[in-house]
Amino acid sequence: MVAKERSWKLKTIKELATELGVSKTAIQKVIANLPTTKQPKKNDGKYVLTKQNIADISAKIKKKEAKENSFDENQLSQTLQKVIDNQNEQLAEKDKQISELHQLLSQQQQLNLQANQRIEQLEAPKRSFWQKLRGKDDG
Repeated sequence: MVAKERSWKLKTIKELATELGVSKTAIQKVIANLPTTKQPKKNDGKYVLTKQNIADISAKIKKKEAKENSFDENQLSQTLQKVIDNQNEQLAEKDKQISELHQLLSQQQQLNLQANQRIEQLEAPKRSFWQKLRGKDDG
């Protein structure tokens, strides 16, 4: 029973790496950065991880992953903000263009109106001086 309990508590780096979904190298780096008092002991040249070692290493890995996720979220947030700012600039430019086009359209309509009025004046029959004086319209 002691051997069974002991084997349950002990794991290899490979087993822990598989369990945590990281590489063996990542586990080895964490072990190297642990204080010497918390580093696991080697047995026949291989690390044998106790329950406490596993807890310490798992905590470091999870902390690192949380930090990376936070960094990814910050990068994503910054990228999205840049996209939003860029789109706002584009919208402002489009609004300016639309305003200029409305102004040009208004000017064109005024010119057309003036041209039509001028054409009507030219097409209207000419009244003589005496017709204008009498107020009569013979046309």
